[in-house]
Amino acid sequence: RERLLKHIRLGDDHLRLDQGPVIQTLPVQSIICEPLNGATLSASDDYVVVRGIAWSGAGRGVCRVELSLDGGETFTAAEILPSPGAKIRSSRGPDPQAGQGRNWAWSQYYLKARIPEKNLEELKNGQKSEMEICVRAIDGDFNAQPEKMEQVWNVLGICVNHWHKISVTLDPQMSRLDSSPQYQLPNPAGFYKRVDGKAPGMYQNNITS
Repeated sequence: RERLLKHIRLGDDHLRLDQGPVIQTLPVQSIICEPLNGATLSASDDYVVVRGIAWSGAGRGVCRVELSLDGGETFTAAEILPSPGAKIRSSRGPDPQAGQGRNWAWSQYYLKARIPEKNLEELKNGQKSEMEICVRAIDGDFNAQPEKMEQVWNVLGICVNHWHKISVTLDPQMSRLDSSPQYQLPNPAGFYKRVDGKAPGMYQNNITS
């Protein structure tokens, strides 16, 4: 126990590793699968299509997925696709009152969303426009994803489920048929970057998104 209390990580003060949570269920989370991060998209239309998946631990159903095309300033509810064989109250998706212990699969979602006016103005002037897309999900117990990682930080570095964000470029000169998945590959799992300064010779996780 004394050895645990004396553990220091990357220049932080003494951390109470004995207060690290024991995980029983995982938190609600969602990711954007399409478009890809760093992609260049056609701006021949005033909309983009976003697709992805959402899930919550302990068999909780996902009752809402919200997408933002302006970096989190405004959100629009996406359409949740029904799971095969699931009890469905409407054609729009699974039962929003589905409680704990009944929904174990990822839920697919999509949204055909209008491009924000700020980006449309840049496109009308013939300029390429950068757009940040982010997603957040809410489960059947009304647990919602936090905006930032710092809001759920813990000493063991687990259950990090902040909003997933990607950046894309809209090109007014590109046709929809020419759109290609140009994106930056993520760092491989377990990739660590060498730390200089206060903790020379140590390594920290280099995954930032």
